[in-house]
Amino acid sequence: MSWDEAESKCDWYSARLATVRDAHTLKHYIDSYFSKANFWIGGKIQEDKGTWGWISGEEVNSSFPWVLQDHGEQQPTEDNQNCMVLKYLPDKSQHEFVAEICDKKSHYICEVHKIKLDRWRWVSDLPVEPSFPWGGYNDGSQHHTDTEEHRCMALRSSEHHNLYHYVGSRCNETFRYVCEASQMIHGDQHMNRRNGKTMRENIQNMNAIDAHLLMDIYYEDDEKECQDDLFVFSFENKCYKIDELKNPCDPCNECPSKGYALAQPERPDLLWQFIEESGNYPYIQKNHMSYAGPLVIGGRGNGRDFVWDNGSVIHSSWWEREPRSVKNINCLVMGSHRSKTAILKSQLCRDNFIVLCEQTGSVEDSDSSDDYDYYDYDDESDYNEDGPSESTSDTIGNSYSRAGSSGIKPGESQKGSCEDSTTDCLSWESYCAGNSAVRNKCPKTCKTCVASATDVCEDSDPNCKHWKTYCDSNTTVKGKCKATCGVCQPSPSTG
Repeated sequence: MSWDEAESKCDWYSARLATVRDAHTLKHYIDSYFSKANFWIGGKIQEDKGTWGWISGEEVNSSFPWVLQDHGEQQPTEDNQNCMVLKYLPDKSQHEFVAEICDKKSHYICEVHKIKLDRWRWVSDLPVEPSFPWGGYNDGSQHHTDTEEHRCMALRSSEHHNLYHYVGSRCNETFRYVCEASQMIHGDQHMNRRNGKTMRENIQNMNAIDAHLLMDIYYEDDEKECQDDLFVFSFENKCYKIDELKNPCDPCNECPSKGYALAQPERPDLLWQFIEESGNYPYIQKNHMSYAGPLVIGGRGNGRDFVWDNGSVIHSSWWEREPRSVKNINCLVMGSHRSKTAILKSQLCRDNFIVLCEQTGSVEDSDSSDDYDYYDYDDESDYNEDGPSESTSDTIGNSYSRAGSSGIKPGESQKGSCEDSTTDCLSWESYCAGNSAVRNKCPKTCKTCVASATDVCEDSDPNCKHWKTYCDSNTTVKGKCKATCGVCQPSPSTG
């Protein structure tokens, strides 16, 4: 590439073309390891002065060891040779510093200044390693780290290129953040970008971390707010919903909920791992959905590959001998198999009942009161058979639900009585602690209200007589079986 292209390439690495301070050492290194190749370095004619200078702005010293011409004069000698190259000269069998036409093609040498690291330490109190890949300015100086006001490390985007660099920043600046925990995942490197935008190639330099380090890269802010629903969650700034088909479909190309379409995730492997680790999917398989198969997602066969709706080929881990794009194998499913974390498989559509959908349009919200922080479900038309839920942007690793306040204090009653608004509360008992929508719909199950002295103390489920042994360990049973479990006392007799 030309000298200008080499300069731009070094800038892309947050570096600069090399300024030579020890010419002998550089020549010896290049002669030893890169024989017969030419390299651009950071010397060039300064147009405003007509003299040679380094890209840093310094003058090239008059004693700089240019190659000697046959008549004993040092290079450069011609007007159009305005860029410096470390060139291999066959007659000398070594490299020499030569002035060259800037548009000629050569390799290049970039440099990044070393920085003072004596005051830089990790939160673990270990020192920042001298080899740590700090970013830098165009002049090669390290980004901010030697100034007193920049005392905190940040991973910051480049102004001119779609890259991220480690820099020193002011500690009171507002950024997203990266957390890490030492944990082995299947003995392999695992980077999980949860609840945030995927960095992909922008964090390739992070991929060189210890293979046994789990890094959760997520964003507290800028996350998409999703509809309140028990099996709706947010991932990489999209709203997804796990739903059940009432009847098998062939082909499967629609989602049962309004405003949703079959999901077409950019990274199916990471999305599936997020679903698995949340704990919701095993619960769905065992307690809510009728069919415990993998999740159907969007995508179709084109006779050779499986592609998304826009025609792009789907890249992910597949089952052995997959994908099979044949006439009757027309559904794409996502799941786990053997040692693989997440894989895709083409499958008969009629064998699948659980679908993964992503929000594409407006979704009708549940009816709620402006005067209270709980939902009014007295009207059966408001009932959602998939259940209520809380917004899903906060919790990492346990469930999609977010802890919140129901607006009902212990001792208060909803609508004057402590009753659940759906019989599904029994199945949702495990979500009471972390999901305010469940607490609002199931105040008795979740014990967010208690019966008053005038309330009738009775069981709301005929099976309570069989569940008495669960009264102490299961809040759902305790809520539905207040008489059996003795959580309220009958009105005193007057006789």
